[in-house]
Amino acid sequence: MAEIKAINETIIVRLKEGIELEDSATVAKTTKLAETMKAIDGVVRVFWGPQVEDPRHCVWIIYWKAQENFTAFGASEGFGPFSAMVAEIFDVVALPPIVFMTNFNSDATAGYTAPVTEIAFFTVPKSALEEARADIEASDVSSHPVFSVGNSSGGSIGFVFLAKHAENTAPEDRTVALHGVFGYESVDDHVKWRATPEHAQVIEEMGKSKLAELGMGESNVPGGNIFLPDSNMFHVKFQAA
Repeated sequence: MAEIKAINETIIVRLKEGIELEDSATVAKTTKLAETMKAIDGVVRVFWGPQVEDPRHCVWIIYWKAQENFTAFGASEGFGPFSAMVAEIFDVVALPPIVFMTNFNSDATAGYTAPVTEIAFFTVPKSALEEARADIEASDVSSHPVFSVGNSSGGSIGFVFLAKHAENTAPEDRTVALHGVFGYESVDDHVKWRATPEHAQVIEEMGKSKLAELGMGESNVPGGNIFLPDSNMFHVKFQAA
């Protein structure tokens, strides 16, 4: 598969009360929504799926050719009808769609095509954002032990350059900056990786890193988590639209 370097939009939404993903009517609506997304000018690829820990929360991934395409669609006549389609399925009043726009350092597709995808967001103080950006954009995870020891099928990290409806994901003086995506065969495989000495060493090294010096911390993203509710890390079973 050719590497795809594109702007990545992550959208976190919650199902309306009474809506079940397995219902035929919901399947028809989500299929139509996915097909509509794919037809938008500038969209390269779409993935979506429910969180493993809390399937009432779903995550949509849109690859955009450029930020200009994303901006143009938001200002277009088609955005209103598209938003109405979203609101038929998801509770956009109780939880307005949380959007993170990320520039990944490498193609993250192998993370999304895995049976299970780990998604994690980390914050930094707003005062340190530009320093954090430089450090994140200079990072290379291609030889990270998550692949050689943790058996991750692929993934990447990147800088979150834009967030919408994300006020509750970080304290007022902080903002989400680091976005990680890694694919596994199962949640258990991810948990096993976290129990290895190599993972412990990674955590130790992170504690001494430039991002740690800048004050990197966890985010507060709605939904489930293998450790505690509404935290910075969760899993999704994605499907390609």
